[in-house]
Amino acid sequence: MAAGGGVRAHREALVGADRDRLRGAGAIAAGEAAALVDRLPVLLLPLLVVIVPATRLAPAIYRWRIRAMGSAADAYFTIWTRRDLDGPPPVVPPSALN
Repeated sequence: MAAGGGVRAHREALVGADRDRLRGAGAIAAGEAAALVDRLPVLLLPLLVVIVPATRLAPAIYRWRIRAMGSAADAYFTIWTRRDLDGPPPVVPPSALN
């Protein structure tokens, strides 16, 4: 490895014939795999920042939606029950509309 370490420095050190010679041996693929491993925390950290709070919020959101749907159904039922208890709406004779 070159001074300073790291996959990038190693990859820059492999130039020309060395790179072509080592490509068949899998050294480039190993270097690319190491680069992916180096980038893994950078990729996973934002996902964890979003997913962990979302998993904690999901049950609360679900309960809220179920309660809201229940309240809406109760209101709908109450409207129809009152309508039935009050009786049918009054019939207006056509002569009263003039």
